[in-house]
Amino acid sequence: MSRLATFLIAVLDAIRALFSPTSPPDPLAPRDPGTPAASRPRALSPTVRAFILDGHTPQDRAVLEQQINYYEAAGRTSYTLWYPGGYYLVKDGQVVGSGRGEE
Repeated sequence: MSRLATFLIAVLDAIRALFSPTSPPDPLAPRDPGTPAASRPRALSPTVRAFILDGHTPQDRAVLEQQINYYEAAGRTSYTLWYPGGYYLVKDGQVVGSGRGEE
């Protein structure tokens, strides 16, 4: 009988924990209008910058650095970086696409 009582108490505790307000919020639930909007998009991090510049000739690096500096000075966080032979798509400080052989 004590095993059954222990089991029932454990089930009740699990159900209570499932519906308690301390559970994490549902990421798919609609956003409450009273909550602040998401933070401002991020700029290009040093790690992403190094990833973009890695493996390019010094001339291509200079072209890419010039474009990155221009877009950062303008405050843009989503843009396309072009270099001879390819491009990088950057959105919110992350590379989201790239291609070669397209000008």
